[in-house]
Parts: sequence; C-alpha cells; structure tokens
Amino acid sequence: MWLAPFIARPSSRLYQEHPDWFLRDEAGELVLAGSNWGGYYALDLTLPAVQDWLVGLLRTVRGWGFRYLKLDFLFAAALPGKRHLEVGREEAYREALRLVREAVGEDTYLLACGAPVLASLGLVDGLRIGPDVAPYWDNEDRRLYLHDPTGPSAYNALRTSLHRLWLKPLVHTDPDVVFFRSRYNLLTPEQRAVLQDLALVAEFKAVSDPPEWLDGEEREQLRAWLQARPALEQTGLYTFRIDGREVDFSRWL
Repeated sequence: MWLAPFIARPSSRLYQEHPDWFLRDEAGELVLAGSNWGGYYALDLTLPAVQDWLVGLLRTVRGWGFRYLKLDFLFAAALPGKRHLEVGREEAYREALRLVREAVGEDTYLLACGAPVLASLGLVDGLRIGPDVAPYWDNEDRRLYLHDPTGPSAYNALRTSLHRLWLKPLVHTDPDVVFFRSRYNLLTPEQRAVLQDLALVAEFKAVSDPPEWLDGEEREQLRAWLQARPALEQTGLYTFRIDGREVDFSRWL
C-alpha cells in the first residue's frame, strides 16, 4: 500500500479538523511541503496528538493485512519550521520514522520514498534512490532550462540510482519500476533494457505495467526477468558483469 503519512492537503479532513497539527514557520505561516495536487502541508510530528494519530493510522493499515508499505514524501518531517519540541530536523524525522516502524512491526516491509537518505538507515527495509522513472528518456525542458534534475524520466532515474548503489550493503536500493510494455511508451527497446539491467544490479525488481498492455512476447520477457537470479559483479564505476554479460552504463550518462 502507498501512503504519505507525513503530509496532508488543505482540503483533507485531517487538515480541516486539525489545522493546529501542521508545521509553521517563524511568522506563523504554514510550511508548504510541495505543490502536487494543488499543494500540501507538513505535519508537526513532534506533537503528541500527531504521534498518536500516526501510530493509530499505521496500526490500522497493518490490521488490514498489508505487510508492504511504500511511504512517500517523507522529507516533509524534516522541513525547516517551528516545532512543538525544539529538536533538530533530523531528530524530528528519525523519531517519526521510529514510531512508524514500532507501529507496523519488524515483519512489515517499509519502502521509504522521498526520504532523507542517511537519517532513514536502520529503520526501513528499502529506499528509493532516485526520482520517478517515466516511459520517456529525458525531461529536457525541466533538466536543461530549469536546471532541475529531479523530474520524472528514465535518464534522471538511471543517473541518480547508479550514484547511490553504494547504499546496497545498508538497505535495499529501489531504482523505481522498469517497463516491458511498448504500448503508451516512448522508450526504445534498448532504453527499456537499460532500466531492466539497472534493476538487476540494484537487486530490486519492480514493474507496474498493466498486464493488458503487454503482448505475449512482452509477458514472457517479464516472466523471465522476474525469475532470473543472475550472478552480479561490479567491474568499475559504471560497469558490471551480469551472468558474464558486460554492461556499461556510462554511455547513457
């Protein structure tokens, strides 16, 4: 299940009922955490009432039977602002994440997304290590003209994920989903294969292609990829050996 437990939109029931639960700046103004969906605000996770609500929410979700939780926009707990407790931003974030882990138990897989990297270690099972992938190669307008390399694209996901593979001994590294579908997809077969190889070297496989969008050959390719357990060897900064096959990602960077 996907959750964003550290934020809420102003139209949400949570915000409507508890506007005093949200992080504010020194001037008393709400701290805007992002512009998705018309904007959303960060909860003050040092407030006891918010902590009780958070623990209750996660225990409810666990009670529904979910044992794999993708928690997104977690950076909101570490944004600058005036908190109920005068603690550092990293401490506020890590305490909130500790409450999440305690609420769901060690038998629930936690995948942290949009999360401060080092402050998440030891409390989550997996960590998204790059921006969202997309069924197109580059987001040039945003990357080149706005100097923003965080936009969804296969290139941004590849570049950032490769440079965070050093985290593998510490946490499962998630480079985001790969694609096998050609339908509604601007990636070439070679570009799709690069993302598939990235997931293999990250040792984190995920796909979100609707099955009905896959033809028979694509389904078989997906099946073989999911079942594969290749031998991996890193031979250089951007070079790997996958079951004896030489893979060089540098040509794509």
